Amino acid sequence: MIPAHKINLPSKIIIGHGVLDKIGELCEKLGFHSHNGKRTIFIVTGPTTLKIAGNRLMHTLEDEKYNVSFMEVKEANMGYVNWCQDEMIEVKPDLVLGVGGGKNIDIAKLASNELGLPFISVPTTLSHDGIASPFASVKGMEQEHTVVAQTPIAILADTEIISKAPFRLLTAGVGDILANLTAVLDWKFAHRIKNEYYGHFAAMLSQQSAEMLLQNYEKIKPTEESVRTVLEALITSSIAISVAGSSRPASGSEHLFSHALDFLGSEYALHGEQCGVGTIMMMYLHDGDWQQIKKALQYVKAPINAKELRVKDDKIIEALTIAHKMRDRYTIINSGLTADAAEHLAKNTGVIE
Repeated sequence: MIPAHKINLPSKIIIGHGVLDKIGELCEKLGFHSHNGKRTIFIVTGPTTLKIAGNRLMHTLEDEKYNVSFMEVKEANMGYVNWCQDEMIEVKPDLVLGVGGGKNIDIAKLASNELGLPFISVPTTLSHDGIASPFASVKGMEQEHTVVAQTPIAILADTEIISKAPFRLLTAGVGDILANLTAVLDWKFAHRIKNEYYGHFAAMLSQQSAEMLLQNYEKIKPTEESVRTVLEALITSSIAISVAGSSRPASGSEHLFSHALDFLGSEYALHGEQCGVGTIMMMYLHDGDWQQIKKALQYVKAPINAKELRVKDDKIIEALTIAHKMRDRYTIINSGLTADAAEHLAKNTGVIE
């Protein structure tokens, strides 16, 4: 029997130049009418994103007669999640906004979910697909990988603001999307070998979002047009996750490799950057066109090897040998790689010298 799952999708997605100022209008359309100050909105943001977008959101909402509280978070850990929950219990908001990158949005997502509060995702960067997915990952959880939280009821993405973020964050998002290519292959593999549920429509959405970027990577530049392209791919990928009821369409062996690097103490590289390098190697194991993925990542100036990830060669090898232990997910590396096989894989793809 196929296990039941609920499909929750954002009811409103607003993308464009200057749309941050539409936050009041969006809240109204979602049914959170201001009622002359009787509605309270809680904003989770960070020190930098408070200046970039948080203050502007607060002023706009206050001008439209909402009560607004906010909290600055500095690290993605369960301590901040619990602190946010305590603040929310005291403030009793009607709605939560996660404003910033993956860290702020994941904390808002987890804290609001625990209290049964709806939340809106307001990304200021596009480093991974957490901006729209129902999953979250912060340090201090019992599991190293992502856990189910909740899907945002809406997404408000201002391309003007996102385009001003460091280009590295955008290319990390490209890496996280290209990871869908091997994730879908792993999902098919698990379906054939273990008879695991495989959602054809969810897989198609995920794969097409990655293939669209792979075919148009030369257009990815620090512009609003590129931001929109990557943003639409990330949202499509997140919808695939919601439809599947799991992260399967966007997380396979390449993500296990990234989780293994995190476990071993990788401190510099971003999640999407690690997944991009993992995708190169896992596509090699799947006997696919790993060179094209490497070419695309190299073109957009994303890392393609250990040196660019600022990870030592021996850590790459060790991560490959323990990746299959990161979670109970059947993939191409399910039986584990020996140190010799891992070294051979990393050298053949140019990830280590």
